[in-house]
Amino acid sequence: MPRAKSTDVKVVESPATAYPNLPWVVHYPAPDGGSRKRKRFPSKRQADAFAKKREKQIFALGQDALAISEDRNALNEIAWCKKQIEPFGMTIREVISDWLLSQRQIERSRDFSEVAKEFSSSKKGQGLKQKSLNDYQTKLDKFAETYGATRLSTLTASQIESFLHSLKVSKATRNGYFRVLHACFNFAVKRGYIEKNPMIGVFKAKEDHPDPTVITPDELQLVLNEATRAIQPLYIIGAFCGCRVAEIRRLHWSAFDWDSKELTVPANVSKTGKPRYIPVPDCAMEWLKPYRKASGKILKTPHSDRTFRERLKMKKDFKLPQNSMRVSFVSYAVAKTENQPQVALWAGHSLLIEDKHYRRGVKKDAAEQWFSVFPKE
Repeated sequence: MPRAKSTDVKVVESPATAYPNLPWVVHYPAPDGGSRKRKRFPSKRQADAFAKKREKQIFALGQDALAISEDRNALNEIAWCKKQIEPFGMTIREVISDWLLSQRQIERSRDFSEVAKEFSSSKKGQGLKQKSLNDYQTKLDKFAETYGATRLSTLTASQIESFLHSLKVSKATRNGYFRVLHACFNFAVKRGYIEKNPMIGVFKAKEDHPDPTVITPDELQLVLNEATRAIQPLYIIGAFCGCRVAEIRRLHWSAFDWDSKELTVPANVSKTGKPRYIPVPDCAMEWLKPYRKASGKILKTPHSDRTFRERLKMKKDFKLPQNSMRVSFVSYAVAKTENQPQVALWAGHSLLIEDKHYRRGVKKDAAEQWFSVFPKE
């Protein structure tokens, strides 16, 4: 006769001297998976009923669940767990499943420093400019000072928010950190290191954006007259060609075609990564005459115009607004040409950005005066 399997339930007649009134025996698997158990009955009917009940339990619950059903300590543990999670409307299975998921995430997650290194490498591979790469690295390193050894899967929105609030920087710079970290965590999601971005629920700081100010042609004349030779090209090119300050700092004098009266902003200089070709008006040509034989970078040293603006305020009682050259150029050029899309191409931004941040209403005669600001004898 073949040996019964550990999960089989068998009814056999097996009289025993010690149990003369219990000749029928049911053999069934032990709940703990150990040696098989047996139970005696006075009649075959009773033995069959017990065996049938036991078979149903094994089929419905499985061997493990059956073991628990006969373990009083296990039942007490289950009862306690059920009571704790009852207010949250969750089942024990759901809680355990969530816990297992989080453990698996922790196992396949990475420390922030590791992921930041991978993220930086991916950005370098995208061909970003060195300045942008340095900015990314600086911000990632700052966050790594506190959370470098922390698993991404354990980082919380409140920790990231606390870090951002602890920075002793402007709101604009804080938002710069926000963008870099958000991009890094999105990268981690794509790599499968975390299920979701931990910055969900973290918000940018509300920046104060004062309305860009247009200066008058007379004020421009004052600025250009007072500017030193070292800093003057910054204002000439900004006022009459609309280039960004950062672009002018990267430009070389070779970008000017003096014969064609055209300025080329190369792709490696342009913020958008696309070259731009900007006509140089006669007034700008006159202002730039002393520089026509110059070579190399237009601004020889990393000048900040802050010193000049402070001196202008003290000497002439005129406060030169930030970014006023580019804002004024866009506003006056649109009024003069009546061709806003063309001006947007020269400035290197979209019409939406132009309307939102740069173009201000000015009269056409004021625009004519702006592009008629020449050096005074």
